[in-house]
Amino acid sequence: MTAATPRAARRRSVHGRARLVTALLVAGTLALAACSSGDDEAATTTTGSGAADPAGTIVVGEGATSNISIDTSTDGTIVAAAWYELNDETGVERSLVATSTDGGATFGEPVVVDEPSTQDPQVAVNDDGTILVGALTYDAERLVDPDDSLSWPGWMVLFRSDDEGRTFEQVADLEDQIGERMLTLTEPPGMAASADGRTIMFAWQDRTPAELLGAGEPVPGEDTVARPVWASVSTDAGETFSTPRAVAPSSCGCCRIEAFVAGDAPGVAYRGLQPVDPTHDERDPELVQADAAGNFAEPVEISDDAYVLPLDGCPASGPGVASADGTTHVAWWTEVDGEAGWWYATGPDGGPFGEPVALPADPTISYSVELALDAEGTSWITGTNWDVPEHHLLVWEVPADGDPTAVEDQFVPLSSATEGFDVAGLPTGAAVAWLYEGDVKVRLVGT
Repeated sequence: MTAATPRAARRRSVHGRARLVTALLVAGTLALAACSSGDDEAATTTTGSGAADPAGTIVVGEGATSNISIDTSTDGTIVAAAWYELNDETGVERSLVATSTDGGATFGEPVVVDEPSTQDPQVAVNDDGTILVGALTYDAERLVDPDDSLSWPGWMVLFRSDDEGRTFEQVADLEDQIGERMLTLTEPPGMAASADGRTIMFAWQDRTPAELLGAGEPVPGEDTVARPVWASVSTDAGETFSTPRAVAPSSCGCCRIEAFVAGDAPGVAYRGLQPVDPTHDERDPELVQADAAGNFAEPVEISDDAYVLPLDGCPASGPGVASADGTTHVAWWTEVDGEAGWWYATGPDGGPFGEPVALPADPTISYSVELALDAEGTSWITGTNWDVPEHHLLVWEVPADGDPTAVEDQFVPLSSATEGFDVAGLPTGAAVAWLYEGDVKVRLVGT
């Protein structure tokens, strides 16, 4: 494995959304298999449904369906966890947030962000304690492509809480910018914000068919999962967003993307997709980043893994990324013979990246990877194995000037390989969040 070099609000019905979410959860699992208002004083208990949970695990919510997201303020005081919930019996769907004001020791009762209209919530906490939630919505009654029953146009909406997560208000709706496009529905969009909240980025994988594209817009693959990565950026705290544009011509459309902001410069990491021959393509990790004004450079390959798959193969695993002090840290999974497993690399913001370092673990298939930095520059990385039926969450610690080590006591069970998980940096250590049979669980590590 070698270091790489740069490479030249309309709302749909509740029941309609329920059917789609069920279909997408099934589709996500099959894709993986195809590849080899609340009381802020309330505190949760320290017990949960997973008997093997390590000490200190707390349950901050119940009834979650998918997509856990967690973030912290720079001083570590505010910790917010967001997730999506669908009630199969009533068809009601909700995005919820539970907030801690004591560094993750206790959490208040979950608060409904928006009901019923959004899914795939992504959370960001600003330095001043403002909590932002970006989520996806779309219109089930307006097909973009009459021949595609799931071609509903989709767009992002932004919510904000100025009272430590007690209440949320919608502050932006990108329907005018994105409302006629088709977004990839099987993976969440990316959302990230700068520490001061001035820069906010949304990113997604676009699948608008060729006949509906504008001049010069990259075309999604017809017989492959190739999808261009698009982005829209706000530099005024969400008051306005830029006209969406394609920032990377091709990505693995069944692999999660990860948005980030380096200082004031937004970026997105993703699994690239480059043709190899008529029946195969290469899926190596890539990154594209803009300057503070939102002007994107050319994509950079993070690592030249030469990870080749058949056109219909889907690793369902995207990279994790975070940046601080001018250095970007990335972690990912690959299944190249002799180099299968999890890897980590660093480089200056925008790349290029140095020689990858292996993360200690037995190689297996992983559903996505997440990465966060604490204030001391330590990387905290989470990933899952897929040793059926024993799915587990793995956590690694990579000190700024040290070798990666596995956090052994964070080897916790998951009820499926595609259950969500995330990690957020604290002043020292990290907050790890994951889902287990509907429970939303959080544990502090390295603190």
